[in-house]
Amino acid sequence: MLKLRAFIKLQEVNSIKFLLWDWQFQELSNWNWCKPVMERILVVDDEADCQTVLAMYLESQGYRVECANSGVEALSIFENAPPDLVISDVMMPEMDGFEFCRRLRTTRLGQLVPFIEKLG
Repeated sequence: MLKLRAFIKLQEVNSIKFLLWDWQFQELSNWNWCKPVMERILVVDDEADCQTVLAMYLESQGYRVECANSGVEALSIFENAPPDLVISDVMMPEMDGFEFCRRLRTTRLGQLVPFIEKLG
């Protein structure tokens, strides 16, 4: 079974150092020492087709996926049951992905959850 793993790596460009998230799908048996495993993922996208395709792929890899059609709906879902990872579209009506991330980060649990912004 494949699991999504998050790594932080240090990258230096022109003497400026950046901490970057690196996401990889890895065979679980090779990473037994790396805990906890991300199991619950919140997918936020106003486009039903994109949301469905991403959710189906993640579910086929063994993840539990919950979907939201907007940032407002996602904040409500997050309050009730915080996921292990949030994947959000940037371009959404009502509240874009950046504003959703800002509001999420104002909560204590929201500061700890990895967040991926997707374009398109």
